[in-house]
Amino acid sequence: MVQLSPHHFSLLFRNSLGAAPHQYVLGERIRAAGKLLAGSRTAIARLAQVLGFASQSHFTEACRRATGLTPKRYREALGQVAPQLPEAGREFRKLA
Repeated sequence: MVQLSPHHFSLLFRNSLGAAPHQYVLGERIRAAGKLLAGSRTAIARLAQVLGFASQSHFTEACRRATGLTPKRYREALGQVAPQLPEAGREFRKLA
């Protein structure tokens, strides 16, 4: 689509955004996960599916690597209550 080789695209992407394309997408998924975990009681397995992870264990491991917390521990740390819209500016990484 952009008529660049994969290598050249990756190089330009990394120079522009500071991360490889895969790492950038993974980071965006983790940020979205934090908002969803904070704002709903949706099952973690379902969130993994919605966010495009291959499985709940893949989601859990990606979160743990990125933040130091599993999705369950993050939700527990928030003291999850009734479903609500996520607060503006709350990000998954802030608890790590």
